Formats: sequence, C-alpha cells, structure tokens
Amino acid sequence: MVQKNPLGWQIFQKFLPTTEVERLWHDCHSWCSMNRALFEKPNPYIQGRQNGSHWVWDRLDPASLYIPSVNTMGHSEALLDIARAWMGENAQFFKDKLILKPPGTPGYGAHQDATYWHGLAVDPNQFVTILVPLQQMSRNNGGLYFADQKLDRLLDETQLVQRFGQDEPEVTRFNKTYMDLQVGDILVFDGLAVHGSDWNRSKIARPSLFFSFAPARVGPLRETYYQNFHRQIQAERLQI
Repeated sequence: MVQKNPLGWQIFQKFLPTTEVERLWHDCHSWCSMNRALFEKPNPYIQGRQNGSHWVWDRLDPASLYIPSVNTMGHSEALLDIARAWMGENAQFFKDKLILKPPGTPGYGAHQDATYWHGLAVDPNQFVTILVPLQQMSRNNGGLYFADQKLDRLLDETQLVQRFGQDEPEVTRFNKTYMDLQVGDILVFDGLAVHGSDWNRSKIARPSLFFSFAPARVGPLRETYYQNFHRQIQAERLQI
C-alpha cells in the first residue's frame, strides 16, 4: 500500500527504467519536430506561453492523441497501480499533457489542479496526477514546487491569490519545497495539493509528461473533460 505524504505529494525514485523514459522523450521530441506546422496555426490541443518578448508553444494536451507511446504509458499497469493505491480504489486514466518548458518560459502561480476539473463531479482529493520528467527537473529549470501546507478543500481564485499570490509565481508568500527529479523518477500528487513552478532559468528545455487519473466508479471522464477543456480554450482565443 502506498503511504501518502500528508502534504498530498510523493516522489518515487527510479520507478521507471531510464531507457523507457528516454524512448518517450525521443518520441515526443520527434513528433514536435516533424509537426512544427501544427504549432503555427490555431489548434485547441496546443497552447503557448509568453516567453520574454515572443510567444512559444509550450503544451500539447493531450499528447496521447498524437503520440502512441504516451497513450501506452497512460494506460500502463505501472501507473494505474500507483493511482489505485493512492486513491484506494480502481482508477481510470482520463487526461495527459506534454509540457515542453523551453528556456526562459515563465512558471505557473500556486494552484490546485482540481479547480480545473470541478465540473466532473469527483471528490477533489480523489484525483491523482503522475508526473514523469523526460529530463532532469530542478528549481533552476522551472521545476515544480509544492506549498508546505495541505488544504482540505478547493480555494476559489480570489482566495488563492490572497493566500499564495497565484499571479506572482516568483513571490514567496509561503514555504515551498522544490522537486528535484531525475529521469526514471515519478512524482505523484492529488487534486488538492497546492503547487506551481518558476521560470526556466537554464539553457535547455524541461519537458515533462503529466498523467491524471480519477476513480473508475464515476464512469468515463476523458471525452467530457476534453470537450469542456477545448471549448474553453477556443472561447479564450476568441477574446484575444
């Protein structure tokens, strides 16, 4: 049985063979290199970030739609076993994303993932995300941090900003633990864990895959989630 960290996150070192993770990164990098044209036109599956004075494409969501090895990993017994043990019941894989985090890309302010999934009618504490770093992750290259406090409920946006400075990822209003991960490690965290990331201050990208799981008993969630997510992305782009 997995012993959960009281703060809602846990690192499992050397969980995956490094050769398997290296193949994943090769497949992701190759796909992005061969499909650059998709990054130059409106696409609800691809999102970007402001990187200094220019715009960079940073996220493929879901990556499993395009890259078979990512889909295989999301449905693997290795990850499903961790998700089942973490939530204490049978689990389903319902979403994933590839974050590229090129050099100079800003971070994300403190947030709770379940905020973005509240329409799925699942207990926020029952969501489980497994991060697979495709390259070494540290504070210097914009790795994740977690707040040194555990919340037992979702905060709305105003409450998050007041408590954690959501729109100011570099401002320290609370104690943080930065994740230091090597290829082969995984990071597991629940939907209420408060986390964010800093700028990538290194000279190389910090690619990572995020696989998210929910209880199987609630019925299939993937199609509903992505319909809502991409509808929201398209609406936001119309406002730009």
